[in-house]
Amino acid sequence: MTAWRLDAYSANTLWARIAEFSSNEAGAVERSLHGVYFEEYFRALDAKTMLAELNYVDRDFLEDYAAYYVRCFHAYKRTCVRIHFFDQSITAAEFEALFGKDDALEQRLASSYLGFVVIRPLPERVIGRTCLKTYPAADGRSFPITRSYKANLFGLELKVDTLAFQEQDSVIAACATSALWSAFHGTGIIFHHRIPSPVEITRAATAHVADDTRVLPSSGLTTAQMADAIRACDLEPFMMKPATELDLQAAVRAYVLGKVPVLLVGPVFKREDFLPDAEASNRDEPKVLGIHAVAVTGFRTAEAPPAAAGRFCLEAMRIDKLYCHDDRVGPFARMEISFLDREKRPYLSTSSAPSTEDIGTLVFRHGILVPVYHKIRVGYLRVLREIAVFDDYLRWLRSEAVPSLECVVWDVYLTAANELKARWLAEPSVGPKRRDLLERPLPRYVWLARGRTDEGGAVELLFDATGLEAAKLCVQFAESSTTLLSTVAAITEALRHDHDPVFAEFPLCAGILESITPKQSASIRGASPAQAPS
Repeated sequence: MTAWRLDAYSANTLWARIAEFSSNEAGAVERSLHGVYFEEYFRALDAKTMLAELNYVDRDFLEDYAAYYVRCFHAYKRTCVRIHFFDQSITAAEFEALFGKDDALEQRLASSYLGFVVIRPLPERVIGRTCLKTYPAADGRSFPITRSYKANLFGLELKVDTLAFQEQDSVIAACATSALWSAFHGTGIIFHHRIPSPVEITRAATAHVADDTRVLPSSGLTTAQMADAIRACDLEPFMMKPATELDLQAAVRAYVLGKVPVLLVGPVFKREDFLPDAEASNRDEPKVLGIHAVAVTGFRTAEAPPAAAGRFCLEAMRIDKLYCHDDRVGPFARMEISFLDREKRPYLSTSSAPSTEDIGTLVFRHGILVPVYHKIRVGYLRVLREIAVFDDYLRWLRSEAVPSLECVVWDVYLTAANELKARWLAEPSVGPKRRDLLERPLPRYVWLARGRTDEGGAVELLFDATGLEAAKLCVQFAESSTTLLSTVAAITEALRHDHDPVFAEFPLCAGILESITPKQSASIRGASPAQAPS
């Protein structure tokens, strides 16, 4: 019996192989949402060849098998099939040369590798661990949360940079478990924790807050249970409900750029239940069809907005599309922001649907749940508020003292201090302050507020992500190709000398002003950031 099977890729061939390896009907696989999505996905990746690795042992499925399937009366197989994909045409005869040590073939396979999909021997829920190359990073797409996965194919090591995905298995894992599993594949690398299997996530989630029914089969997780699963990995859950589009955009960018997956959790509705505003007073509250959860793994940005003197500008305002691991659809599935009610609350379009004919008919109203390292005690909202007040201060200076002061577009996101110093070491534009920046000790994790000026310069303010929210958190600053902060520091010192009472109007940015100026002002020092309005 051969250990592998090679085919030229086509959507029909893929559906036939998935059905064969999982013992399902080919028509059911082809009509599934995953079938429709993967057809488009592999078209975007330009797949040419697929190679099935038979009798593959998958760790996550083996954990689930030992916890549940081994006790079933039906004798489910314990092994899976792993299908590898390549963007070059390779024949079975050519692949045979691998076993004769063909260096040229090894190079072809490694350079053309697109990743793999594990097929589980189960009814319906057959898409197991999936590690596929992301969509091409063009047209503003960004996928910061990727890691290197290795696949050993008969001794040949293949690599793909992505984030693992899998379909929910309704008896072991609901959509929340699958979203958490993908998120832990990201946090496990940056925060150094063990990555649990789906059944371990379900058990950790239900250990303290019991489900109304049995743990296995799984009937879904509440937000509190998801938070417990996060704590079981020595992480802390950060939760918020975005009231505006910018709340969502800023939160996603702040954490995803820090390589931390963002979980979106909330109710799903039919789009048609939202009537035009003119009829809104006569309509009932839209019916909730269920609760869904996805892991945000990337985003797309549109053209950059100009830096406007009259408003607070964030790079996050450019985000017009999210890419999510949606277990009902596939990896890096697109979601777009829309507004459907009078309150202008942001909703997300989703390809999740009861059938392929209903794609695009459901929308998603989301809350945010982020798994962060337990020593990251300061949320991005605290830093965002301080930057917003500092930007108010810059606009006040521009109107009252220095009309030529440059406008700034801000980008606020989490980063590791070591990564930041590595960038400073490599960037020549950092200038003469480089040594001071590199030698000064910093917290392990910092919030970076990077400002892009309208003249092409950049300013950077660093905030201690491990400190206390009521403290002054700005610990370092830098500027390149601009004198904006130096100018602000000089004016601020002059105003202090004149005992100008203007500082009382900007209490929240007191920490920033103390950081960028050589002297401390008693009037600023007496104002606590805790006094700032939320």
